[in-house]
Amino acid sequence: MRLRQTRRRLDDQPSERIRPGGVEAQSDRDRVSASLQKLRHRKKKPSVMRLSHLHPLLVSALFSFTLAISSVRAADSFDAYNGLARANGKQIARVGKQWLVVTPDPSGRQAWLATSGQIDSTPLRDWARIRFLSADASGLFASKGPCATPPSLVSDGSGDVQAMWGDGESVWYARVKANAAGGPGQRSAWTGADGKEPKPILVGAMPGDIASTDQGQVWIAAVKHGANGASTLCVAHYAGQWELEDLAEGIGFHPPVLHLLADGSAHIAWSDTRGRILYLHYRPGEKAEPTVVCPGGFSNNGRNPTIIDTGRQLLIAYESLYDQIEFAVEENGQWRNNQRLTSLDPRLTTDVLHSPQLALDRHGVAWLLFSDTTRKFTYFTRWLGSQWSDIYDGRGIYYRSPRFESDLLPADWFGVEKYPPTNATEIGIALANGLAEEKREFHRLLTPAPAAGAGSSTLFFDLLETAATDNLDLVLNEARKDDHNPLVKPGEAGLFDQDRVLNHGTVLFDGDRFRMWYGAAHRQPGGYWWTWMGTGYAESRDGLHWEKPRLNVSEPGKHLDANQLPLPWPCAVFKDIHDANPEQRYKVVQFDRHQLQLMAALAGHYDMDGPTCPGGLYQSPDGVHWAYQPISVTFPDGKPWELVVQSFFIDQNEPDPQRRWKIYGYATLVARRRAGCFAYSADGKVWTAYPRNPILDPTVSESPMAPAGPESQIHDTVVFPYHGYYLALFHAQHDARFLDVELAASRDGEHFTHIKHGHKVIPLGPAGSWDSQQILQTPAVAAQDKLWLFYGGLSLPPELLAKGITNNEMLAGAAGVSTLRLDGFTHLALKPEKSAGSMTTVPFEVPDGHPLRLLINATCAADARIAVEILDAASSEPLPGFSRKDCQACQEDNIRAAVRWTGGDVLRLAHGKPIVIRFWFSGSTSPKLFGFTFVAAE
Repeated sequence: MRLRQTRRRLDDQPSERIRPGGVEAQSDRDRVSASLQKLRHRKKKPSVMRLSHLHPLLVSALFSFTLAISSVRAADSFDAYNGLARANGKQIARVGKQWLVVTPDPSGRQAWLATSGQIDSTPLRDWARIRFLSADASGLFASKGPCATPPSLVSDGSGDVQAMWGDGESVWYARVKANAAGGPGQRSAWTGADGKEPKPILVGAMPGDIASTDQGQVWIAAVKHGANGASTLCVAHYAGQWELEDLAEGIGFHPPVLHLLADGSAHIAWSDTRGRILYLHYRPGEKAEPTVVCPGGFSNNGRNPTIIDTGRQLLIAYESLYDQIEFAVEENGQWRNNQRLTSLDPRLTTDVLHSPQLALDRHGVAWLLFSDTTRKFTYFTRWLGSQWSDIYDGRGIYYRSPRFESDLLPADWFGVEKYPPTNATEIGIALANGLAEEKREFHRLLTPAPAAGAGSSTLFFDLLETAATDNLDLVLNEARKDDHNPLVKPGEAGLFDQDRVLNHGTVLFDGDRFRMWYGAAHRQPGGYWWTWMGTGYAESRDGLHWEKPRLNVSEPGKHLDANQLPLPWPCAVFKDIHDANPEQRYKVVQFDRHQLQLMAALAGHYDMDGPTCPGGLYQSPDGVHWAYQPISVTFPDGKPWELVVQSFFIDQNEPDPQRRWKIYGYATLVARRRAGCFAYSADGKVWTAYPRNPILDPTVSESPMAPAGPESQIHDTVVFPYHGYYLALFHAQHDARFLDVELAASRDGEHFTHIKHGHKVIPLGPAGSWDSQQILQTPAVAAQDKLWLFYGGLSLPPELLAKGITNNEMLAGAAGVSTLRLDGFTHLALKPEKSAGSMTTVPFEVPDGHPLRLLINATCAADARIAVEILDAASSEPLPGFSRKDCQACQEDNIRAAVRWTGGDVLRLAHGKPIVIRFWFSGSTSPKLFGFTFVAAE
């Protein structure tokens, strides 16, 4: 009786129809029938009836009828489900340090199980591969027919792996013990829940999802199909024997996903062919009332849901009718339904998005990940308690097309590790493309483990150290251009720098002065543009007033102007304080540009088609007198036109000694397409280009997107390490005449994400100004308690503008500077019209018991306040004496404001007991929090 009532409730929910004289309730089924009757009796006309000529309600009726027809076919047709439930279930698990990934085949009749063997490799082809499911006897298990949902697997607290799959007719279950002889690759190691031969547990059903407790108790959610599209949502639970419970009936249910709770209940979400998203809280033995989270139909239509419970809120995300990602959130019994997410991001509004996946990291923060077929990449956002974070770049399937016109393949299947272990520092994800079996990949998304230790700083870029925000926004700050600009102007007529200064280069604060190695240009009619370029030198005591000293370092047979240096252009200088040889303190790395390679090839000295490119390592005791030695860079996956170095440093904190020397710049992938790239070395002599270049690809983040041509490029890229992050200042080019500077950030120097897409760190100057057309950035310099962003500014001379000339080779340029507050690339602030808010961090580990002070970098206007409390991570309660009410709120503008409580400003934290920090914002004018740092109390 209950199932019959549930079916009637789900399929005959009334809808409203406007009629003369009032509103009449009518079931969808009746509405379709009535509409069809009208169509049958309508007199035929000679003209073709267009959909636009139909009454909107009739169109809606036809749409519902179409969905009903598709649901009738669903029981017998694999295609009816294909693409709708591909992300259901869980396809990634780990046992100790070993990863297991199940990847499906587009046919729906076979699947592979890949095991990592404790290696860390991106291509899944390098893993041990087991044919888990096949249409014949070659796999561990046989498939009688296609099944749209891939096999799912989970691991429990003892390391046992449990799997569920469909064979086209039934749902199967099997498990393998952690210490089973032969491991998961042996058919004999797999047993049913009773320890005997695996066998079907549900006949005539489509598998949905599997979940397990740490004790190995297992739940399976599935859909049983009946005649004429009838379907039944059911749950199977093993307790000595398989116990089946039917939960709801309806038409055209798609396979469900579930989230198991500690009390033995479960959240279940599923879609149907009417485009509804349905939710049910299942408690064994209790009647459950489904909730319609998304009503279906034209405007609010959903499919392929994913679900997770954060402990405070329940989240369901799903694909909309228009291939966007939407969500619903429930808290304290109240739902916020049909919430837009990706369509609010201007990059993604017109993209095709699919396979939303929710994961819960070790901090209890929910991540939402999804695949973008248009951009051929994946993205993620994190639930921060009341809103999603910005959408950040995830991972993609790397693919080198023959002419470098594309670098990525779309992930038409996307799996996410839904519940990483509590000590995990990453979330595993798997990507596959059905047309390229060999390109299946596995990646790790880092989940930071910040430490409350002396010298550790936290800034706000991707907000991975943040667990929750309330009424706060992340703001990207625009650097302030100095009134003294331009600082260094071109030289006199005839000199090497008569046309441009700081056409790329480096500025360092070295001891007591600023030192600039700048790219220079002297246009010479009849010569190629790259022959105009040189490198000059200038220095300043205050960063604003510069001199060009007379160096006179001409080499025999080559005249150099007074402050010109025998260095390649562009010139990226690094001061290596760790080199024991003082003669090698200053270093420059550069590789031959395409034009130099071509000239060498024409002379018969170089093979343009070879895998390597020559270059030079220049070293100096003083930054003025340089010694050269030849080096080379190898391209392991195809050589682009060139790899041009625009920034260079040696990172002593890099854990891999083979990658401590790092260069960043651009690669010209095809003649008119640039992107940000990276290469590494152990000694500066033998270099390897990162196999997954480019690290900044315009396809991933630019809007409008033009993936294979000059309309969308990453024109120039400089990268520098900063407080444990890698920051990139880059050009998002859409018009080669105009280049300004945006920001990206990375945790490992390889995977970058765009911060506040479209917002400028250094914007162009006003029309007609000296920097109105191009900003040529250099790495930031932290000196004198602020960040100096020196740059070259380019514009056309007024006389050429008056003639309508737009040739970039005619641009003239000088050097200028813009500045930011120290650590001030971004800040957190109250949302507009809000006067109070908060930010809560993820847990911070306490590596030792040494006393600490907490410093914050903040600006507070007259009525603005920032109060801080320290919480015990386990209980979420304030530590005694360190609550909000004990805090003497910050009311100043200070880059190093010491946080004080009534008991003082010294934190004596217990070693090994993690803490959480909560910042409280208040004021009619918002305070700004730029970051915070722990320092030793001494």
